[in-house]
Amino acid sequence: MKRLLLLALGVCGCRGSGPGRPEETAAVVQAQPPADSLVLQVGAIEVWFTDAREERSATGESCLERALEIREGAERRQVPLLYSREAPTPIDDTTMRAVLYRRCEPAAAYRVDYATASPRRIVGQ
Repeated sequence: MKRLLLLALGVCGCRGSGPGRPEETAAVVQAQPPADSLVLQVGAIEVWFTDAREERSATGESCLERALEIREGAERRQVPLLYSREAPTPIDDTTMRAVLYRRCEPAAAYRVDYATASPRRIVGQ
């Protein structure tokens, strides 16, 4: 009986309380969204990368595309349906140029109004 008890304790002790297998740990880390990142500042207006989505290119490579949010003081305006992989650039003091990405590739450039967060496609780009 004593042998059976020692064997049971030995088997139970083999499983540690540390992290799981490396692939399980990596999956947990990848599931956490990236932190918000300031990508442009024009006067009191800040543009941030916020939400993220993982995409796959036509060749199967993985990439991360980020949503844009315009912040001015306590006010926050999400730019609708525009995910990008590059920081926007200012056009003037009321608008910026942002590039829409689809499946890890640039698809179209948009003029985004800081006051409304409304994107309008830039024709010819």
